[in-house]
Amino acid sequence: MRKLLVLLVSLAFIASAVLVGTSGTVLAQTVVATVPVGDSPTAVDVNATTNRVYVTNSPDATVSVIDGATNTAVATVPVGGALWGVGVNATTNMVYVSSSNDNNVSVIDGATNAVVATVPVGTRPSGVGVSETTNMVYVTNSPDATVSVIDGATNAVVATVPVGAWPLAVGVNATTNMVYVLNNVGCNVSVIDGATNTVVATVPIDEHPFRVGVNETTNRVYVTSGDTVSVIDGATNTVVATVPVSDPGSVGVNATTNMVYVANIVDNAVSVIYDPQEPPTPTPPQPPTPTPPPTIVRQCAHASIGVTTPDTEWYIAEGATSGGYETFVLIQNPGDEAANVEVTYMTDTGAVPGPPIPPLAPDSRHTVTVGETVQTLQVSTRVTSDKPVICERATYYNNKTCATASIGVTESARNWYIAEGATAEGYETFVLIQNPGAEAANVEVTYMTDTGEVPGPPIPPIPAGSRHTVTVDETVQTIQVSTRVTSDQPVICERATYYNNKQCAHGSIGVTEPATDWFIAEGATAGGFETFVLIQNPGTETATANVTFMTDTGEVPGSPVTVGPGSRETVTVGDTVQTLQVSTRVTSDQPVICERATYYNNKTCAHASIGVTELATDWYIAEGATAGGYETFVLIQNPGDEVANVEVTFMTDTGAVPGPPIPSLASDSRHTVTVGETVQTMQVSTRVTSDKPVICERALYYGPFVQ
Repeated sequence: MRKLLVLLVSLAFIASAVLVGTSGTVLAQTVVATVPVGDSPTAVDVNATTNRVYVTNSPDATVSVIDGATNTAVATVPVGGALWGVGVNATTNMVYVSSSNDNNVSVIDGATNAVVATVPVGTRPSGVGVSETTNMVYVTNSPDATVSVIDGATNAVVATVPVGAWPLAVGVNATTNMVYVLNNVGCNVSVIDGATNTVVATVPIDEHPFRVGVNETTNRVYVTSGDTVSVIDGATNTVVATVPVSDPGSVGVNATTNMVYVANIVDNAVSVIYDPQEPPTPTPPQPPTPTPPPTIVRQCAHASIGVTTPDTEWYIAEGATSGGYETFVLIQNPGDEAANVEVTYMTDTGAVPGPPIPPLAPDSRHTVTVGETVQTLQVSTRVTSDKPVICERATYYNNKTCATASIGVTESARNWYIAEGATAEGYETFVLIQNPGAEAANVEVTYMTDTGEVPGPPIPPIPAGSRHTVTVDETVQTIQVSTRVTSDQPVICERATYYNNKQCAHGSIGVTEPATDWFIAEGATAGGFETFVLIQNPGTETATANVTFMTDTGEVPGSPVTVGPGSRETVTVGDTVQTLQVSTRVTSDQPVICERATYYNNKTCAHASIGVTELATDWYIAEGATAGGYETFVLIQNPGDEVANVEVTFMTDTGAVPGPPIPSLASDSRHTVTVGETVQTMQVSTRVTSDKPVICERALYYGPFVQ
């Protein structure tokens, strides 16, 4: 297998703008213009005939049209929401834009810059490819595992082609009439014959493929994945070369020079691959590869610790119901009597009464849809009840692309600590502060990084019955940041962290006191999972923390961790154990705060939670769902010296259901309960009782789509 020459070209990253380079002979790689467009430009394509450039602005739901002669935006075309892909037919001067939110493709006439048709396709369309020869348009529908084929002459879908799991991008060779579809979760490329609209080959790729480029002259296909670019021979549908490239993203091909340009996402550079043309090797036709069996695609997740005691008053700091967000408040009644519940929302403009809640029957659960009452990016909640209940919150973004969740808290406080946070390398972190009191609260924020303390920004007084958001990355840019919040009035604090333009997210309440002993029930480091334990030291002395991991096969010691005063450290659990079931215990010689963050499938989804400082024999978990594409797991940690005998009861919207028999839980070990093996419902809470003190968490995944 011959080697391909790779050069590395430095390329600065500029957000919300398009960088336009020189044409013709170029003596050096330079940026000659920066063209302002809309918010978070996502995709770009060019009509070489008209010298027009089309850029999708996803949050703005617009397409910017740039005149290549003047490097100015000459038009802004409104289309659907959450724009992902764009394709241009230079022959017909038509532009095709996929809208993930609206499940359609907008057709723009390049002569008038007006939308002339809207074509319904599958669910969450993303990649767009165009054949100028046949005037066919190919659109990937990621969750459906299909490709919609649109006839450009009629603007109608003429075929729907099943492909692999989570098709993300598409490339077209108009000369051979072959279409190449990248299946991100399936780790392969489906090859579609454009004449028959059938898959004629499936090409395995080592890691999750991301973007594709096609050289119609050499019949080569270039696929970015992991840390490589795979080169596929279109004549044989086989990988003929694998080129190492750091964090490859989008790929562009110059068929005249046989140069391939690959964006390096992390390095802020472009790798240039020289792939000289060689005559194709004739081979006999290959039989079609059988379609693999169906697989579930986990799209988002959230998690939370359980609580040990029901209460009559609950506070939830986080929530959002506009801008693509949905928020739900989950209320569990584990008692023997019906509970009468009232809800009050606290926004950035003040308090709003919630909807009437029907009496909540004993051993049951109820869901409150916050968006039915308020539409805002900032909403906290107070729940009051005449009987003790348990409350949680779940928030979803962009059709459940990502999610956060947490239990509520039962008491406000003047001091809060948040161990987790990151604001660099694609992360955003927000601290949410709820003031449920009758007086304005004066609040101060201090950040604790791996290099020490950093004062937070000035916070305006937070009015009574309202909520305020602190954007952490406006002050610090780091992968490791914890937070301390102090207030002259009792408040409630939560954290929300997003990654890669909200590809995934996680969140948790803060804690009010450091401690020397912490327990974390959830964790996984195999099967595509990564787990991190975050340790915050808010004190004035260095803390030495000992970490112990508890798996389904027993205890595994970790390495000691030194955490400086006013700083934060991260423990990568996978450096010590590789397992799908791992709990953690942290003991420290100084009081600290501990959280956990878990990521799945290259950070496709994530969840997190604070640890707990006390074991208990009774645990309550308000949130859970096992139908409509949801999976829920209850994680039970036994850090004690004796075997624990555990019972589980599920509480649904129709009443209590006994859980499955749980094997005796050995000391220093962990067990997972799969809730969906017993109940199939959109509303399920859980009660765990044990004869020995244990720790309980919940993890929930959503992904209704199968291959």
